[in-house]
Amino acid sequence: MFVLYIITLDWFWTVLLFTLTFYLTYSFSKDQEKRQLMPPGPKPWPVIGNLPHIVGQDLHIALLKLSKNFGKMFWLKLAGEEVLVVNNMDAAVACFVRQGKIFSGRPKKSKSVDVMLGDGLDIVMNDLSPELKFHRKIVHSFLASQTNSGKDRLERILLREADSFQETLRNLHQNKTCFDPKFHVARVVANVLSQCILNHRFDDVDEEFHEQLRIVQDIVDNIESFNIVDIFPWLEHLPIPSWRRYLKSLEKKDRWIFNVIQKHRESPAESGHKDLVDLMLEHQKAAIEKNDTKQTNLLKDTNIGHIVHELFGGGIESTTMSILWFILYLIRHPEWQDKIYEEIQTNLHHGTDTKNDLPSAFDRGSFPILEATIKETLRNACVLPIGFPHRNTQETELNGYYIPADSMVIMNIWAIHHDEEEWEDPYSFKPERFLDPDRRTRFSYLPFGIGHRVCLGSAIAKMSIFLFCACLVSKYKFTVPDGEGLPDPTPNAGLSNRPKPFSIKLIER
Repeated sequence: MFVLYIITLDWFWTVLLFTLTFYLTYSFSKDQEKRQLMPPGPKPWPVIGNLPHIVGQDLHIALLKLSKNFGKMFWLKLAGEEVLVVNNMDAAVACFVRQGKIFSGRPKKSKSVDVMLGDGLDIVMNDLSPELKFHRKIVHSFLASQTNSGKDRLERILLREADSFQETLRNLHQNKTCFDPKFHVARVVANVLSQCILNHRFDDVDEEFHEQLRIVQDIVDNIESFNIVDIFPWLEHLPIPSWRRYLKSLEKKDRWIFNVIQKHRESPAESGHKDLVDLMLEHQKAAIEKNDTKQTNLLKDTNIGHIVHELFGGGIESTTMSILWFILYLIRHPEWQDKIYEEIQTNLHHGTDTKNDLPSAFDRGSFPILEATIKETLRNACVLPIGFPHRNTQETELNGYYIPADSMVIMNIWAIHHDEEEWEDPYSFKPERFLDPDRRTRFSYLPFGIGHRVCLGSAIAKMSIFLFCACLVSKYKFTVPDGEGLPDPTPNAGLSNRPKPFSIKLIER
């Protein structure tokens, strides 16, 4: 009996071992078959993946270099994530337009983002879901109304800040002051956004304004940097200086935005003067009155705070940097200052509908030279060099390659804007590219993203950039202070490409 038991046991382990070996061999072979159908890429290292291929370089430049060897669409393994990198316009359209819904997810949240959001929801970082669709619909409806039915309110805000900007420039010029334009540009940009969505205005470049700018900067810097807490989340309890500063900035941001929400609740605006917070609080009140628990939860103050501050902070950073790059390039290429000035003067004197001796932000098409110069600035500077990562929600085929589900997808906007197959001499500043009347092909140009995740605030950003750039050129020539060299066009790269600090001198026209 004992002998029979041993024989039976041997057979059991033999069958189990055979089954397990067969299963692992089959799974491995199927996995290898699929991997042969995936895009090419550099061979990953054990544990650390392809990190050695990009570390020590600006990410967009490292990815562009890899594309020279592995093609416009290639594969990486980073921090345990399978990553598809998209480096040209055709692949971007294939991903985010033709299969836009599939590629509209977001990867799992980092510790930095998880702590920032807490138990709340936002729009930029939120995964594809009914909740995201609900929030985007409200915000898109409001922002669209500001450029259509609410056009008069937005134009009043824009003109008020244009007047304020001109007054600042006039004072600086009269005092013969050479200055760094960053904070003066950031204030008027912030005021357009904060009045539009928060009904709040910064009267001057004062401590309140600097505090909000520092908060935005700390949040952006922490999310874009190599944060050790994102790699080893248990380190959040240790006194790491950058992490402590980040947490403190989040606390200040939450206090400020919840104070703004409470003021709106206590003193709602009249019809025709409502901002985004007013609109979301109205939706919140209606959901509570209908006893709609799901919508009430989606419209809790935490979510409203995340969404409105995301628009405010993200808009300040990208729009301010765009205008600073415009100033930098036109200092280096002063002939375009003169061309834009002549265009503005010609249109103003020929009866173009304007107010306050400035082009209307709603009439940008009448100023093609200014528009072309702004577009070339956005192309060449590429303020957001790498788009926020996407995730494909199911396995799919893309341009003949197999893409497994839940892969991270990175769009290298810098590579798209500097594609040598699409642009002649892509690293040179040439606004005339956008003035070619014979060009019929699509531009390799995505400053505000593409597809389902396109930037919601792009319309207001374009108008702000247009108007404040016109403010400068219509009244002044701008150059470097006496004895200083031209500003360096090499960016300080990160989540956004920022110009290195520089000063300017105004010369009245």
